[in-house]
Amino acid sequence: MSSTNSVSPKTKSNDVLRILATVGLLAATLVSIATYFWGLSQYPTADQTSTLKRLGAFLADVRSIQLSDGSLISNLLIAYPGEWLNSILSRLYQLNDLIVWDIHYTPILPFAFFQVVVALVLMAYLASLVVRLAGASTWSSNAFLFTLLVVMNFPMLKGIAKVLKYDILSTLFAAIAILHYVGYRAFGRNGVAVIAIFCGLAYLEKDTSLSITILICWLELMLIPLLVPAPREAAAAAGRFLVIFGLTVLGTCVLLVPKIWLNPLQMRSIFASVPLYFVNIKPSIALLPFVALLLIYLGLPAIRKRWPALVPSKMPAQVATIFFLIISLTVVALGVSAILFQQNVLFDPTIVGNDIDVEALRAQSIYVARPIAYSAITTMDHSAMLQHLKEFWSMARVIFYTLPEITLVMIVAAAPLFLFLARRNRSVLDLHMIPLILVLFFPVAMLSAFSFADLPFEPKYLVLVSLLLTIFGVYPMLVWFENINTATTAAVQTTVAALMVLVALSAAPSYLRYKNVVRDRALDNAAALDMNRYIWWTWLGWGETAYPMSRYVEQNVTTKPVTVAFDYWAPFYRAPGLIWLEADFAKCQSMDDLKKRLQEMEERSVDFQIISKNMSNRQWCLNTILGRIKDKAVFVDSQQGFEYGWLFRFGDVLEAFPH
Repeated sequence: MSSTNSVSPKTKSNDVLRILATVGLLAATLVSIATYFWGLSQYPTADQTSTLKRLGAFLADVRSIQLSDGSLISNLLIAYPGEWLNSILSRLYQLNDLIVWDIHYTPILPFAFFQVVVALVLMAYLASLVVRLAGASTWSSNAFLFTLLVVMNFPMLKGIAKVLKYDILSTLFAAIAILHYVGYRAFGRNGVAVIAIFCGLAYLEKDTSLSITILICWLELMLIPLLVPAPREAAAAAGRFLVIFGLTVLGTCVLLVPKIWLNPLQMRSIFASVPLYFVNIKPSIALLPFVALLLIYLGLPAIRKRWPALVPSKMPAQVATIFFLIISLTVVALGVSAILFQQNVLFDPTIVGNDIDVEALRAQSIYVARPIAYSAITTMDHSAMLQHLKEFWSMARVIFYTLPEITLVMIVAAAPLFLFLARRNRSVLDLHMIPLILVLFFPVAMLSAFSFADLPFEPKYLVLVSLLLTIFGVYPMLVWFENINTATTAAVQTTVAALMVLVALSAAPSYLRYKNVVRDRALDNAAALDMNRYIWWTWLGWGETAYPMSRYVEQNVTTKPVTVAFDYWAPFYRAPGLIWLEADFAKCQSMDDLKKRLQEMEERSVDFQIISKNMSNRQWCLNTILGRIKDKAVFVDSQQGFEYGWLFRFGDVLEAFPH
């Protein structure tokens, strides 16, 4: 007896659509991966040179490094393979030789290459965790590629991955720790030790990641009494958590830092710089988390005993619906405000030569934060709380400006889409409500903490926040894919893949400068001449403008050699025939100082002068030059309509400021 198994036309059609979506997602992913190596190590920042020195010191003698400097995981994952690759390249090429594409051999390149490779591996692992959360017990290759594609094409994340510095690994380790915690708390996956290991890795790479460790600990301690009704059992569970978590974090620090092996007393120096980040937090505010813990451990048992209905074991569906409605309205309100109100409300009185006098402001009872990292924030308000709110609002707005448009759509639609799915299928609410709330908790808590700390922020300091919000937007999409037909899923995934390719090709090669269509170009460009405001709140440049300036001179000036004066950092790739001269205007505070400095540059036979946006707002003389002859620039480093640097013939500068 024989039987034949027939496959229905609908099944065949679904298989074809699924394969087409896979091909589209895979192609977009490969293009995105390639862009991580586009122009790698060609544009300079001082931080990369510092990191290279730290890696070199570690390779020379593990005892010579400063533990508080960070990059302790990069020492292990980047330094050794980078040194190996450098030994190979140095035998095959001379410095500045073209290797492939637009990549030239620089001292940074071998180490930046392996940093990008490690970062891509961590992103893949991060994407797999998101898929596991949203897919519960199922796994989908297309869902994984979709998530990876969205994560990889967060431009600022890509940007910091290409800069040799501790930012990228600490960010990814922290995000992975958070997702492991969400999986642990929502589904009982993994354990406390796994979370603690990644917290330890994040902290060893960059000390500011301690905030994530504190947040995870505090949140878990707050949740334990809600999940363990008996007071004694709750206290015991909290104690076990703290012991396992704390010992694992410390054990990770000890095991992965060779200097501590040789001298255990050096362990203390790892935490030396932590107090610097809390200078603006009042003791009364710092006590609030401890008061909340005290109340929940002492007050909750009494409330549960007397009014058990007030403390249900599970969040009622109506409460969850109201919560996500509030989230929807809040996100929409912040988005609308970001579009309608784009003015900068932050001022920095530490910029030498501007019109702000700190003592005069404080004499008028205007709140001015204490400096952190050479900057201090004020919103010109008397109320510190009002300043905190304005900082929170400014951070939320800049997130709206620096994420891709399609990612913004997913974030704005996340809560409404989740409510729609939960209304159609109650199991969606039961299964995914808690993890989605936890994913959202961390970015909101981080923004609140940054605001109270009066952190002089910039978009790269908000990468972890933006990454978690991206995951918040992706999560309901993955749940939606499981609840709709194959044709719709394939169409959406293919469309997003195509849009992400466009994002991947935008703002190259640095990607630090990406801003979406929401941001007002004219308003952002005008900030280059504003010395009063803290214009770092949107991206104004790092050292990446030196590379396109160098390429322009190399390709368009035939008479060589050419001397180019730069204000921040010369490019790592030194084109033949270009002589780079540092033009130091840091102490130039008057017209006489300016003319004297220009005369010195003239004696050095300068041909061109670069003025970059990240220096023009904090050095009076550069600001004066740019304000007077901005329209005479022979080349403007402009990307997506935003201006970041200006190249002038030095003769035009001298003509504008005669001796």
